[in-house]
Amino acid sequence: MTKLTTALSEKLVEDWELPLIKSVESDNWVTRHEFHRDVTQLLTLLQATKIGYQDQVLICLDNSVAYPELMQAFWRLGAAVHPVSATTPLDQLIVEWQAQNYVAIITTHSLAESIATMLPLRTVDLNLISAAGLSLVVDTHQTAARSSSPTGTIREQDLVLILNTSGTTGKPKRVGLTHELLYNAAVADMESQAMTATDTTLITMPMFHINAQVMSVLAMRLAGGRIVVAPKFSASHFWQQVADNQVTWSSVVPTIITILLLNQEANRQYLQH
Repeated sequence: MTKLTTALSEKLVEDWELPLIKSVESDNWVTRHEFHRDVTQLLTLLQATKIGYQDQVLICLDNSVAYPELMQAFWRLGAAVHPVSATTPLDQLIVEWQAQNYVAIITTHSLAESIATMLPLRTVDLNLISAAGLSLVVDTHQTAARSSSPTGTIREQDLVLILNTSGTTGKPKRVGLTHELLYNAAVADMESQAMTATDTTLITMPMFHINAQVMSVLAMRLAGGRIVVAPKFSASHFWQQVADNQVTWSSVVPTIITILLLNQEANRQYLQH
């Protein structure tokens, strides 16, 4: 295990019944214990479907409470995760799948069914506490020859996360990040922002974005704080969400700050709360 996977695992066994993460649309928190149960269940399923060390997998979802659980399970096995927008067209998703030789994708039931009509893949429904309606789609052509889930010594320099560039200067490019890089970045964010276990972060950025993945989720998890996940940024709901969930920290881009300053409803809520 790396510093990243070790730290994430250790945080889950401290004060198991404390709330960890929830949707902004729900009053129900997923506790550290429930989060741990989901991760354990995912590990069992991934090993049963022979997914493991140095595999690359896609996640195609809207913002979801399940995202950090999925990441932790894949990373624990030494797999690298490439999260992409849930609005990615099906044809583009298939091209990406075939070009990069992904072993699996986690997505919604409906998209999984659509993918399965185009490629000979195995679909397994996930049964998570954190989120319903998710499926694991496995390329059995790649896993059929395996006797078990691939294993190996996971090193700090191993690939752990793949993110797409914004594409402002051309076609979006894949950027690979290592265990060491993510851990160091999360620790730096946590320390520079003085995050503690009493903090709560609100995620409004897409969870295929570095701001959400590292600056919000990983930094707050290492600090032992709580995470609230919004489907997307909404200027007219932002300050209400902050107030309702006792949010103390959020990572946004300059454009969002500008929108908040110009939006009349956002300004009204800010003065109210």
